[in-house]
Amino acid sequence: MRKILSIIALFVAAVAMGQVKKLHLQASNLQWEAKKVVGAGHKGTLTFSSGEFTYKNNELVGGSFVVDMNTLTVTDEDMDAKGKAKLEGHLKSDDFFAVKKFPTATLKLKTVTKTQAGYKAEGDLTIKGITKPVTVELLRTAVEGFASTVVINRTQYDIKYGSGSFFSNLGDKAIEDNFTIHTFVMPTF
Repeated sequence: MRKILSIIALFVAAVAMGQVKKLHLQASNLQWEAKKVVGAGHKGTLTFSSGEFTYKNNELVGGSFVVDMNTLTVTDEDMDAKGKAKLEGHLKSDDFFAVKKFPTATLKLKTVTKTQAGYKAEGDLTIKGITKPVTVELLRTAVEGFASTVVINRTQYDIKYGSGSFFSNLGDKAIEDNFTIHTFVMPTF
């Protein structure tokens, strides 16, 4: 009887304290989109290196995610392999994400509120060692995961290359300050 009560007490304590579920790395994905002010833009992917979801009473209450910036790829369909490699190198350079110095980007969810479609989270996004607050809508999907689209102002993270907000006379070389991240994240079960 004492053993059963101990097991029940441990179960209740675990539920009350929260449960951590790891990010399913193979099932999760991240896509990015950036546009020029005039003309087409570029798109590509990045890979999560780790992540976790924190649940309390079966509701999401937090989480953290790490993106490996070395995995940045360009997926433009109208660009050849040489052009993609050149653009990937430029995006990884100090002009953009300075990947050698800052090999990861992170998102830490600090407060999470349940919504009809999933959750709304307030958190901290760190890119190039600069942390800024961000709001993320995590929409439930048909499979046990969440989809999200976040628009990020790159200049807040010291990514000013080609920005009309900082440089004049860029013409058709001007790049929009905002870029978009589309993610699907799934916990392991």
